[in-house]
Amino acid sequence: MRHWKHILIAYIFHLVPIILGFVSGSDRFHFMGFCAVAGTIAYIIYWCIANRKQFLSWAVFVHFLIGAAVQIILNAAEIIQPDGGMFSGLGQYFYIIYVQVSLVLVGLTNLILWLLDRRRRKKQAASEDAAEG
Repeated sequence: MRHWKHILIAYIFHLVPIILGFVSGSDRFHFMGFCAVAGTIAYIIYWCIANRKQFLSWAVFVHFLIGAAVQIILNAAEIIQPDGGMFSGLGQYFYIIYVQVSLVLVGLTNLILWLLDRRRRKKQAASEDAAEG
């Protein structure tokens, strides 16, 4: 398995908010929101940089999907306790939506990078064929 480092980073991306959900207090909505948005932006930038020379396997995205599913299940089942305040649990509801949106964003980024890599490979193959013929 040649992409194990990228798979590990995908799981760490999900593990950090899970741990923060258990450790931080009940009034954590703003802190978790900031960490989530900053983490997603950093992950997408990392993903673009890691894919710049050769597209990484879709298997890495599948592991990202598994991590997102675990986050959603832990929050929806309230294994990670809901946030407190007047609208208790509303932050958790928005967080679940956010995880789904981040999953779509990473998926779209992965699809775009795959299409760009596919186009690059076709051009490279065409130029190699022209050089041979």
